[in-house]
Amino acid sequence: MVPEEEKEKLEKSERFIKAVGDIVDTIALLSQIPADQSIIIDLGSFSLTDFKAGSKDKNKTADKLDTNSVETTKTVADHFKDAINTVNKQTDTTTNSTEKTTATNNKSTSSFLTKINSIEGLNFPILTNPKNAINLLTGKTTDLIVYDIPDLDFKFDIESSFPVYGPVPIIKGVLGGSFEAKTDLKIGFDTAGINQWKNDDFQLSSIYKVFDGFYLSDWDEKGKDVNELTLKATIEAGLDVSVLVASASLRGGIEGIVGLDVVDVGENTGKSDGKIRGSEIISRIKTPWELFKLNGKVDVFLKGEAKVLFKTVWEKEFARFNLAKFTLSADGFTFSSKLSQSYIAGATIFLDTNFNNQWDEGEIKTVSNEYGKFDLDIPPEVDLNGDGEIGTDEAQLVGLGGFNTSSGLPSGALIALPDSQIVTPLTSLQARLVQSGLTKDAVNTLIKDKLSLDLTASLETFDPLKSVGENDPLQAVNQNNDDGLNIYLAHIQVQALLNHSQALLDGLQTNSNNLLTAIDGLARFLQVSTDTENLVLTNAESVKTFFNFLLQQEQLTLTPEQLQTAAQITATGNQFLSQVKDIGASKSVKDALPVLASVKRVVQGTLSDYIQQLATAEQSPENIFATVKDALNQNYYLVDANGNAFGNRYVYVEAIIP
Repeated sequence: MVPEEEKEKLEKSERFIKAVGDIVDTIALLSQIPADQSIIIDLGSFSLTDFKAGSKDKNKTADKLDTNSVETTKTVADHFKDAINTVNKQTDTTTNSTEKTTATNNKSTSSFLTKINSIEGLNFPILTNPKNAINLLTGKTTDLIVYDIPDLDFKFDIESSFPVYGPVPIIKGVLGGSFEAKTDLKIGFDTAGINQWKNDDFQLSSIYKVFDGFYLSDWDEKGKDVNELTLKATIEAGLDVSVLVASASLRGGIEGIVGLDVVDVGENTGKSDGKIRGSEIISRIKTPWELFKLNGKVDVFLKGEAKVLFKTVWEKEFARFNLAKFTLSADGFTFSSKLSQSYIAGATIFLDTNFNNQWDEGEIKTVSNEYGKFDLDIPPEVDLNGDGEIGTDEAQLVGLGGFNTSSGLPSGALIALPDSQIVTPLTSLQARLVQSGLTKDAVNTLIKDKLSLDLTASLETFDPLKSVGENDPLQAVNQNNDDGLNIYLAHIQVQALLNHSQALLDGLQTNSNNLLTAIDGLARFLQVSTDTENLVLTNAESVKTFFNFLLQQEQLTLTPEQLQTAAQITATGNQFLSQVKDIGASKSVKDALPVLASVKRVVQGTLSDYIQQLATAEQSPENIFATVKDALNQNYYLVDANGNAFGNRYVYVEAIIP
């Protein structure tokens, strides 16, 4: 038994194929009608109740006539049928050879009229609505032919299974995919071209303007812009369990949808009439990106289904999340992403095309919203090589300013490759290393190894906050919530290291780009360190090695005591963050987020101030460490977010510093 949804798609495909056949038959029948034979259809009589032919009032000219006032004595549909009947009667009453020839021609005419009257979607507005006939006579642009081509809607699936367990119950692993295509096409011919020719006094040299009456409709019946072609592809994996006549399945996967929209010139000026005419197409042949707009999205999903006797008795989509959205048009690319370390709101995000880490006139920019999300509309000229992608040698994403939505701390700078779906401290390192000549895959492996990150997903796609807070099903395939929390902790600890590095540099030199210098230094350190030398963010000796490397790169010096104390402060703060994460996660992984918020503020903010005081020698190493101990030994009122409601939760964390 074919499912109802699949049956409907098969019927649509059959109607599409039949429509193609009907058009071919109609053309064949039309060719049988002699060129000198007219087809006359009586449109009936009309009563114009408010038409004053002799009026000199410009508001009462023929083209201003309200056709809603038109009254008819007989429907045009009836006259259309009468025309066919009249031709048939002429055919039945023939006697001599001449009349028989005429009868043959009339039969062809009758067959032609019958055929076009039966084609699904083919409409002659002046025949089906007499008001359109009056519009034609009064000079208004009027549809003569409209053909709503039956939609082509097809889908094919592929699926492969392999045994996991049996015989009872039978458990199978399943890998599958599908591809769908759907069209929504409507074409027509109106009097716009004829009116253009009329405006040129019907000069023979302007007769070509008649053909501008042909158009592709860009609107549906409600006047809404639609995609003329939609493609959808799905890849999924899961498990099927069956016992006798019952079965159940759980599957997760990725779904991509791409829509192709033909763009009406008026869409760019706010004067769209929903019709793409021949002249509009010809004028943009050399710049086809102005003629089409591609839009799409990529979602992940998790769904379940139960069947009894091969009939679905229950099904549910447990979750669906959007990974990315994009648009490619004459206005360029539209790219969506998030700025995160916790989410960063109010940051200026721009596509840095000259890699100087600052916004310059002409570079596309925007501001991240309260959830760290941002959209960038990227013009096509940024794509220097014209391959449809923004390459790593063409631009970088830079986020400057804003504030951390969990800690309230001001955000400095974050960087990412142009195709990143998230911008974090780790993508900042990734971008610098790729720009140094390494491949993205090699960089991902390097960062994960050097920082001991247990992550199978890519740095530029994995959102740990979503994994922790929303249990993203795709990320959950290989990453559980604990992993998401660990990566989030790594974001916080790496940012703490960068903030502390900036504080050291700020105390030793005047440079507004010290945070970017710290990012560059950490990336170089990871690249040149030995294969066995990992950076342990909670180990003072490991942190001191990096600090020493950074200072040497900048040709700066600290006393051994200052360097040791700075490294110990950073390592101790990161140890404290690890302990706080474990305490919060002891209740639930999601509960660890608010526990980390206030502690992060102290480690990334307050401790950075102390390190700068250490570098400027405002305080001695002995005194500064006592101050750090007091800062970390305080109790915290932690803010726990739940929608728009906020409540204080008291959490005590035992100090690490003795």
